[in-house]
Formats: sequence, structure tokens, C-alpha cells
Amino acid sequence: MTLSSGALAVAALLHLAPAEAPITGTTGQTVESSAPLDDGFAPAPATGETAAPIDELADGVTAPVTAPTEVIDRAWRARLGITLSLAEGNTSTRNYGLTADVRKEEILWFFNGDAFVLYGLTRTPSRVPNPEGATPQERAGVPGTEFQETANAWSLRTKYGRYFGHARVQYLFAAPAIESDFFRGFWWQRVVQAGYGRKIETDGFLMKAEIGPDFTEERQVTHFTRSRLSLAVNASAEYQLNSKVTLREELSHIRDIASNEVDLKPFHEYRTRSKTDVVVTLTDAFSLAIGVLTEHTSDPVPGAHPLDVKTTAALTYSLL
Repeated sequence: MTLSSGALAVAALLHLAPAEAPITGTTGQTVESSAPLDDGFAPAPATGETAAPIDELADGVTAPVTAPTEVIDRAWRARLGITLSLAEGNTSTRNYGLTADVRKEEILWFFNGDAFVLYGLTRTPSRVPNPEGATPQERAGVPGTEFQETANAWSLRTKYGRYFGHARVQYLFAAPAIESDFFRGFWWQRVVQAGYGRKIETDGFLMKAEIGPDFTEERQVTHFTRSRLSLAVNASAEYQLNSKVTLREELSHIRDIASNEVDLKPFHEYRTRSKTDVVVTLTDAFSLAIGVLTEHTSDPVPGAHPLDVKTTAALTYSLL
């Protein structure tokens, strides 16, 4: 190659190379940069033309896109609340109660826990013609003389989950619980659920679906202890209507597979639970929830009603 042709080649390369843009420092000095300026737009067009974004420069050429990063609130969250509920079904009761719940989210695991205690004034049929001196167990479920009495119920539920990877979409969970509800026909009930869950989350919307085995043991007011192994399917959704109002829905359907009851038909008996709440944020610390809780069983305790409905109002205060 001759000297003149080499010079022409160098000149051509210099003509094709992008111009280096100087960078102005904070004190006004001009600092030379070794890389072309990347401001998200193509090189400045001629006068009268509009600059185009990089991803529109040419067919098949797009700017790199960075996936949004999920922001995880890793602090402990706790709330206390007072509730008023009106129950219909096995009893007609005005209940006053206290509630509490805690939440903890980490990158690969989460923990939920909630508890409540209800105390109410009840009007219910009696098992005996004359309720004088009768015990509360003898006063439930069978038509007879009406009377007024106080009653209570309580519950403690927990849930621990572990995500598969940092995508935080699929998870395994275990959820033990214990509760007492005389008017549904049992002194106490122990429940353990475990299984697989999947989460769908978009802007303002969260949905979870879960499936897995359920083991329930309950001590009935008839002094019979019933144990059941079941298949549980759970779903929950939370939709933020606006900055102040959120709609929440929980649904659970449980089919019994085996039991210590001799006449049980697998997958024939079932239990369902549905809870709908509208939550209004009043301040940074206070919120008000109005909801309906429906519980139905195809195999109630002898003498008990299969359907219970509670209308609730709860005022909660965020501690953390």
C-alpha cells in the first residue's frame, strides 16, 4: 500500500468514527471524554429535524431494556384492631373482639400470623325445655326455650412460605392453626395445611393460588374427636381501587379424603370459607375494614347448622 492510499484510508476511518463529546465539569471546565456521549438519543440531526430515540434508529436495533426491580419491604409489620361482628347461622350474636396480625417479608421467605378473640351477647335456642342450670354445651342447636348468654371464640393462625429463587413467583408453604368456636360445634380445632403456591402481581393487583393437603382434628361438643385428611385449594386476591380503598377476597375449598368416621365417602364431604373485605385507609396508622365472612360445611356437627355468616367492621392501628 502506498503512502497516499494509507492516508486516504485513515481519513475515511476518522470520518466514519463518532465524534467524541466533551463533558463539562461542575466548575465549568471542559473535560475530555474517551467515550461518545450516551444521552438516549441519536446524534444531533440537521436543523429542522427531531432527534429519534435510540430504539427507533433502525429496524431490528433496539436499546437495552432493564427489567424493573421488585421493592421488598423487609421490616416487621404489626397491627392491632377492635372489631364488631354480627353472626347468623348456628347463633345470632353481637360479637366484640380484638385482633392482631404480624407480617414479615424477605427475599426468599415470608411469615404471616394473625389472632382474634371475640366476646358477645348471644340469643340461641336451648337443648332442654328448661335452661335453668343447664351448661352451655346443652344449650346449642336444638329448638327450645330462648335465652341470652355471653359466648366467646378465638383463633390463632400462622403461615410460613419459602420462594423458589429471586423471581418470588412460586413458593412452598406450611400453615398451622388452632381455634375454638363453640357455636360451630367444637371446643377446639387444630389445622395444618402445607403445599405449593403461585403468585401473580401487577401494578395495584395481587393474586395467590395454593393447593396441598390439609389435616384437621377437632373436639366436638358431643365429646367426639374427629380427624380428617383433606385436599385444600386456596385463592386470594387484593385489588387497590385507589390510593385509599382496597378490595380483598379470600376463598378456600376443602374436600375430605379420609376420616376416622366410618361412613365417610372420599371427596364427598367438603368445607368452604369465603371472606370479602373493603379496606379504607383513614390515616398513615388507622384503617377501617368492612367485610363478610361465610363458612359452610356439608357435614356439620350433629345438631349444628351447616352455614355461618358474619358481617364485620374492624378499626385497626398499625404499630410498625
